[in-house]
Amino acid sequence: MEVAFHYKSKNPTELRVQKFEKKLGLSLPNAFRKYLLTGNIGSTPVEDWCYRIGKPGKLDSMKEWEEALVDVFCSIKELDDNYKDMSSAERERGWLPNEMIAIGDGPGGNHLLICIDGEHTGKVYFWANDLFETEDAHDEMVPGYNNICFVANNFDEFIEGLYIFEDD
Repeated sequence: MEVAFHYKSKNPTELRVQKFEKKLGLSLPNAFRKYLLTGNIGSTPVEDWCYRIGKPGKLDSMKEWEEALVDVFCSIKELDDNYKDMSSAERERGWLPNEMIAIGDGPGGNHLLICIDGEHTGKVYFWANDLFETEDAHDEMVPGYNNICFVANNFDEFIEGLYIFEDD
């Protein structure tokens, strides 16, 4: 499926991707890596693209989520430039798993994640920015993984599952 963007990123070189992988200390999952090299990455898709969210998180507030919009697919430059900035606050608080990187964004600061290490490498997830457990005495947000939902087994499956949002 071809996603058209208002603002398209430049095609990355193999060397640029390798430099980012060296920074991570890991190789990017193959399907995502190949997609990056096609250069079909950018921001502000021409149409509102949605994806289905499977296996909702444990929070009751997550159960109503069935789909999410994607506003940005991060280019290799954005991944490289923003790797620490994009998710440093979430990582410092323990809200964003270390084995995942944000590869896209949606409305409200939600992230599209891909697992880059461990048994779930290559799987794609949705991360809800504002849905956390509130278990302490002061009703403060408590880090946990309940705001993460499975989306696809790999990036190819994710792309194949995209569809145009239609407002009812």
